[in-house]
Amino acid sequence: MLRRLSVRGKILAALALPVFVLFLAATVFSVQAINEARVANQTVALVEAFASQDVAGKAVAAERAAELQRVRGVENADALVEAARAETDKALDRRDRMYGDVKMSMLDPRVSRAVDATVKDRAELDALRKKIDNQTIQELGFTSSYNTLIDDALDVPRVLADTAQDRGLAQVLDAYVASNVLMSQVALELPVVSFLFQDIAQDQANGGEVTQGVREDAQRAARLVSEGETKAAAARKEVRELRTGLAIPSPLGSYVNLRNSLAANAAVGVTNKEDWATASANDLADITPVRDEVRKDAGETASDIAAAAVTRAVLTILVTLVAFGASILVAGAIARQIVNPLRRLTSAAQDVRDQLPRMVEQVSVPGQGPGINIQPITVESSDEVGQLANAFNDVNSTTIQVAREQAALRGSIAEMFVNVARRDQVLLNRQLAFLDDLERSEEDANTLSNLFRLDHLATRMRRNAESLLVLAGIDSGRRVRQPMPASDVIRTASSEIELYDRVRLNLVVDPLMLGHNALNAAHLIAELLENATMFSEPHTPVEVSTARDERFVKIIIRDHGLGMTPEEIVEANRKVNAHAASDVVGSQRLGLYVVGRISDRLGASVTFERAPEGAGTLVTVSFPNVLFVPDSNVPLRRPRSPRRRRRQRLRPRATSPRVRRPVRRRSCVALRPSRSSRWTRATCRTRSRLARTGSPRRSSTRRCRRCCATVRRSRARRTPTPRGRTAPRSVRT
Repeated sequence: MLRRLSVRGKILAALALPVFVLFLAATVFSVQAINEARVANQTVALVEAFASQDVAGKAVAAERAAELQRVRGVENADALVEAARAETDKALDRRDRMYGDVKMSMLDPRVSRAVDATVKDRAELDALRKKIDNQTIQELGFTSSYNTLIDDALDVPRVLADTAQDRGLAQVLDAYVASNVLMSQVALELPVVSFLFQDIAQDQANGGEVTQGVREDAQRAARLVSEGETKAAAARKEVRELRTGLAIPSPLGSYVNLRNSLAANAAVGVTNKEDWATASANDLADITPVRDEVRKDAGETASDIAAAAVTRAVLTILVTLVAFGASILVAGAIARQIVNPLRRLTSAAQDVRDQLPRMVEQVSVPGQGPGINIQPITVESSDEVGQLANAFNDVNSTTIQVAREQAALRGSIAEMFVNVARRDQVLLNRQLAFLDDLERSEEDANTLSNLFRLDHLATRMRRNAESLLVLAGIDSGRRVRQPMPASDVIRTASSEIELYDRVRLNLVVDPLMLGHNALNAAHLIAELLENATMFSEPHTPVEVSTARDERFVKIIIRDHGLGMTPEEIVEANRKVNAHAASDVVGSQRLGLYVVGRISDRLGASVTFERAPEGAGTLVTVSFPNVLFVPDSNVPLRRPRSPRRRRRQRLRPRATSPRVRRPVRRRSCVALRPSRSSRWTRATCRTRSRLARTGSPRRSSTRRCRRCCATVRRSRARRTPTPRGRTAPRSVRT
């Protein structure tokens, strides 16, 4: 494994184990601190939700007091009960929403179970209300049930305190729970003792002794007050131990005497019974702000814990990063002395790797020699690195020498093909000129037809020679100076294929293409038309249409053959996008490579795809608009000969109007092939060479031997398809 590492990597590997241990420890500490921060943040959110729980507990206690008043027969008690129930439902709904919004994923599962149990107590409250309404439960029963509901709601802060890892937070939560328990006890004592004093006063007013029921109520009140004293002592102790300056006020004056008398079961002899309600309400009011402050302290304590945990995590990460950075710097300083010479050696090797292909491409182009010199690697030491540099310099010199020889060989072969193609092109041009002379002097229809066929074969041979020049990266040299309509470019292309009579034109737009690009575009289209006609059914047409948008002029070629498979379409698109010389090596069909080279030269794009109806193949050639004459420059002014302009300047102005003599023209006919019949007559003054050369100026007409009229030679002759011929599978070359 170490053999695959670099020198710097091997040096760093020596520090890998201690750095890994450092990172592992830092990760553990950081994760723990982050988890503590998340726990503390969720604790803060839950403590904030306790405020709604306090409101709900107060509402339940108020509902309990209202139920006691209704049992005692207090006036308008039913309305009080309904209002208390509505307020309780509203407070419980708000509490449930607050609990539902708190995320407790990081807290102990017991906390979430306690919250769920508190929320589900709504069902017990509804059942208790039904029992009270149906009068199936007595005063002691529903009072005990209300007390249970209030106490169960405090299970959430109890469990949170038990599961808290910070004992300071747990102590604050315990004080909060004790304060709530004390408030619930005082809220229960208030109505019970008040009703007891009312019953005693009523019995005494009637002049009789206290009834047995009143005595039982007095015993119950004594138990409640005794429990209240115990809970008050516990709450005061919990709050006092927080040492935050908070304290639950102790009862004073007559309220103490009342509580002592009640605890001693001496409620009958109490004289100041009317002070109980006010004193008990004041006691409850004194406890409430202390409880709220304790709850706020719990939230602040949890927030401090979260902040401390985040700070600890940040410090741990920073210390780890500093230690890691120091280790890297030390290792880097040691490795730099070893790695820098090796880097220079690697850079020199990469430079050789990048320059050799360019040198081969330069030499492979005929007429272009190598223009790249590789500098030798500087040797700065005599150690192993210096010896390696010397050996690499020797390897570079040998490699460059061999590459020059091979590149020269490739260039010689390419130049040989270019020379052969040039010679063929010259011979074919001479042959076409000779055939043109024969066609001018020939009057026999059959002989003229054979000359046309021979002329067409020579034109196709010239296109093949030009394809070799294209693959060699050489321009064919044929040019036209004047712009050509797209229709003439397409007709020029169709005249260079064998089955030209199957081509059908549907030219929606016919823009003028710049002359120096027209013949290259015709060559590109001819290769595509050759494929479309050769690899489709003999009786089906090949449709050519045009379209134009803001950026391109599109020529669309569609055949109606068997179509191409998706793999063949992908391969065809790859070939037309391949521009490297190595892609053509070993390929037997070069048509699509020629298309790719010409499209790259013109800046056009060629795309193969399935026809929309599923039959045949659709080829879209997109020529950029810069290859065409702008619409604002159409129509073009016809160029005039400089000699003619000079003669007009030197010619004296005539004093009388010139009388133009009528020219006697005899009707002259020439035989030409037609689509409707094998031979038809052609009128004079028609174009002849446009379909072959694409040039509207170079000897575009020829003279008839009989009357000197102009006769056009048409190439649109139907080549009969042999019967029984079937189209091969549509595979593009």
